[in-house]
Amino acid sequence: MRRWVGIGEIQAGQRGDVLAAVLGSCVSTILWHAPSGKALMNHVLLPQRLVKRNDDEPGRYADESWQMMQRLLAREGMPLQECTCYVVGGGYGFEQGPQDVGGRNVAQVMALLQQARVQVDSCDVGGNWYRTVQFNLADGTLRIRRHKTARPRKPELARRQQGA
Repeated sequence: MRRWVGIGEIQAGQRGDVLAAVLGSCVSTILWHAPSGKALMNHVLLPQRLVKRNDDEPGRYADESWQMMQRLLAREGMPLQECTCYVVGGGYGFEQGPQDVGGRNVAQVMALLQQARVQVDSCDVGGNWYRTVQFNLADGTLRIRRHKTARPRKPELARRQQGA
């Protein structure tokens, strides 16, 4: 069964499922536990919450989503150190100027994984495109398709970001 992972969601899948998402500047972390045939996939919008408040969408933020994923790993019987880890997304989905939300998302996700001593087995991040991602739990294959954005970044903006 195909399970679309929307912004702020975490989906658990099992053998036979396909976890999928469309990512621009958002980032997904996929944790696959091959022995059990289970996987988790999140879809984060921002690196962290800037204003602390209670709401029903903690999965939108990389730091809070990671905490939720760790609890789900334990509940699903998926030891973190036995999981294969993939990180995808963080592209320049739109002209972002100096904010570079995609880059900040990637940096936060990678820092969280490093703190947890998780080895990232495959990473497809950044770039001037959005991605469709499908993870097939039947055989553990990850399929990523890159799609050019409708409007490329302005050359002068790209030069400023590169320090030129």
